[in-house]
Amino acid sequence: MMPNRRSSLLVFAAGCLWLAPGASAAERRVLAFYYNWYGTPAFQNGKWAHWEECTGCTHDPGKTVRKISPRDGKELAAPDTGTTNHPPELYDSNDPSVIRRHLKMAERAGIDALIVTWWGKGQYHDRALRTALEIARAAGSKVKFTIYYETVPHGVSDPVAAVVEDFRYLREQYGSHPNFFTVQGKPVFFVYDRALGEITPPQWAAAARSIRAAGPAVLIADRLEPMWLESFDGLNEYCGARRVLEKADMSAYYRDIVKTSRARGKIGAVSVFPGYDDSHIGRERPTIVDRRNGDLYRRLWRHALAAAPDWVLITSFNEWHEGTEIEPSLEWGDRFLNLTRDFTRKFKKASQVR
Repeated sequence: MMPNRRSSLLVFAAGCLWLAPGASAAERRVLAFYYNWYGTPAFQNGKWAHWEECTGCTHDPGKTVRKISPRDGKELAAPDTGTTNHPPELYDSNDPSVIRRHLKMAERAGIDALIVTWWGKGQYHDRALRTALEIARAAGSKVKFTIYYETVPHGVSDPVAAVVEDFRYLREQYGSHPNFFTVQGKPVFFVYDRALGEITPPQWAAAARSIRAAGPAVLIADRLEPMWLESFDGLNEYCGARRVLEKADMSAYYRDIVKTSRARGKIGAVSVFPGYDDSHIGRERPTIVDRRNGDLYRRLWRHALAAAPDWVLITSFNEWHEGTEIEPSLEWGDRFLNLTRDFTRKFKKASQVR
């Protein structure tokens, strides 16, 4: 989904989370972007949902294709999906057994919260989020959920009012749920780059003021320009794939994000990813960043640890279409889930000695 893509120091300014410069805005947490848009015929009236995704091409998840495993060079039989890698079994995001399995995986890996793609009231993703929250509560899971606000409502006369209404709905429906992710009692919401670009920065500033006027909220923007910190409580970049391809200094990149956020007393969040490959969904100019058998993920995590952010965001738990998933796959087994577990332990252990 790349865009075209402590306490005693806390004060409040215009209802916005703000801390004295240099202060830590939140406990160290690890979050992962999570996609609940997958469907199987058993749950979707005989149809596939998302697994067949491809623009200008076709995939049939009911058929198999042969491919070579990058892990051991063995031949694999995999479903014909719009994905680079493949889960051991194609699943439906509304299947309670799948949600319970994902919660256990996330907890095992040290992931505190899943950032769930969200496209509007009553849509498939909205219903799947409600299901996931209830299953998490019933299971007594420690894993929380929050939302990734993907797009501003289209075709409305007042888009700012529409955004504010969306967030009113999200707060009322989910904000007080015991498995919704909060900071200092405030529900946390992430806003994707696309949505940020669909209305102007002044309009987002107005929306943020109204959102907070209706109730406490922590808003994180998928942009890195410091001006966004006027309206948001933290910044992040969804995926740094192009930066890696351009051989950017990722250590300096992470340090700059944390420094910029801390200077304004905001949350410092950096994103890591295991690899990237969107060559199976029909994109005109595919982007491919090789996983290097896990070396890329290790390197990015080490740079992230050195930057000492408040949060590390993992891109992604299961964005299979762009090949960023850490969820176990036919190709890699549970290598990336295990690497995540190892690094989240180091990250959180370091916070105990700050």
